[in-house]
Amino acid sequence: MEKFTSDPFGFKDFGETQYVTTGDAANEIILEIEGLRQQRLRSDGGLVFRDVTIASVGTGESGVREATLEYCLDVSDLRVFNIDTGEQLPRSGVYSETTTMEQGEDAKWRVSRVRNSEASC
Repeated sequence: MEKFTSDPFGFKDFGETQYVTTGDAANEIILEIEGLRQQRLRSDGGLVFRDVTIASVGTGESGVREATLEYCLDVSDLRVFNIDTGEQLPRSGVYSETTTMEQGEDAKWRVSRVRNSEASC
């Protein structure tokens, strides 16, 4: 994600995003990049992930092996810039985030769903 958000107009092929995502997340990542393009924004790192835990591992409703990760995401140091003016836009917030990973037939884990809510964690 960081590769594409740091230069949202620098890439035409987003196939690489599909190597690490599946399900809802495969569409959401493209929508996020498109949203940055429409707003003429780019980001430059600064996401902080804390307290990452594996909440569960098992078989999902579709019969695919799933793992649920829970963590705290802090965007206070995320650096977002207007592409045209170079102005840095303030970002803040801390989110409790849950990510569901699915194991593909190739045994690789991919992000399937990401859900978050603003929280102090």
